[in-house]
Amino acid sequence: QLLELLAQVEVAAGNREKAISHLRNASHFAHTDGVMQIRIADKLIALRDYQTARTPLVLALDTKQRAVAQEKLVAILLREGDMKGARVQAAQVRKEDPDSAMGYVLEARILQREGENDQAIAQYKAALAIKANREVMLDLYALYDRLGRQPEGFQLLESWIQAHPEDSIAQRVLALGYLKAGKREPA
Repeated sequence: QLLELLAQVEVAAGNREKAISHLRNASHFAHTDGVMQIRIADKLIALRDYQTARTPLVLALDTKQRAVAQEKLVAILLREGDMKGARVQAAQVRKEDPDSAMGYVLEARILQREGENDQAIAQYKAALAIKANREVMLDLYALYDRLGRQPEGFQLLESWIQAHPEDSIAQRVLALGYLKAGKREPA
């Protein structure tokens, strides 16, 4: 924790490399503390040192935070263009827990990155069928929007809001989508 604090001080002082060094050392001393490893990786990601962030994530794979580590590792691999590595991690998630929505989400993100948008949509829908999750639903909505398929995106959000009327975030996203499409009345 002291090394994490030192890293924060170095960031505040504008010493990125020293901060990264402190976080690297913190990861070494954290051993099998998955929560700490994830926190360290998040700080390295915020510093945009994705290569160094891989180490604490790999160490967290052997902890109870395995699923979180796998998701973050796939995101880094996709950011770096390592499609093979991302596929390996996603396949491992599917193998370990075939009934988990996360495997479908990771696969959707990979397919989306590869431009296989219809297959990505199918994977997002499969994930949502397993477990309702606002973040996944919003990822699917964003994909529809990016593809110019706003009516499908609006229908997705409307259905979500009908099932989750207290979700003000989804309501705001829908209103903004309507405004962007020039539909003031439903907005």
